Amino acid sequence: MNENKDYQLIETEGDEHFQIKLLSGKFSDTIYKYGKVSFHEEKNQLRISFNYEIVESPLDMVSKDLKVNSEFKKHISDILNDILLSENGFTKSKG
Repeated sequence: MNENKDYQLIETEGDEHFQIKLLSGKFSDTIYKYGKVSFHEEKNQLRISFNYEIVESPLDMVSKDLKVNSEFKKHISDILNDILLSENGFTKSKG
């Protein structure tokens, strides 16, 4: 995932959370934002849990359908991982 290619961070006035607009793929033009993000260890691996809210989507799917769509959740999980790595100065390994 690459910022400004696959997704765009949108700053919204009066809200401490960025909104994310998907720019590529099956869910393109969907806008959402993350809520609570937490980390926990499971079997010696760090896991991320998060909440999110669908702001708008041009898809035929309504927001509640996207909330239970595992492909969508995996997609935005990859974006969250990219954002966290970028904010902390890590580079992505290619492989």
